[in-house]
Amino acid sequence: MAKLEEVPDRIDALTRQILQTRAEMASEFSAVRLEIRTVKSELLHEIGSMYQHTMKEVMDRIDAAVTQLSGQMRGFQDEMRGFQDQAMSSLRAIHERLPPR
Repeated sequence: MAKLEEVPDRIDALTRQILQTRAEMASEFSAVRLEIRTVKSELLHEIGSMYQHTMKEVMDRIDAAVTQLSGQMRGFQDEMRGFQDQAMSSLRAIHERLPPR
């Protein structure tokens, strides 16, 4: 068992150890917080880059689809004009065959 005279010195030593541990923990926690902020910043940058890349790809696909649909619509329009011309020709032919009024 320790002598009563040694107790204050032992308490002082324990206090120094606690203070040293607190200082080391504060330093380590600061380092961890800094690393978390760095990783967060890098992740946000990466997410932003991925978002921009994805949006560009989506817009390119939309543009390609619009171009394709526009071409198809022009084709359908030309086809409808052909049907309309045929119908008008048929109506004229029928009209010409009708007896005069």
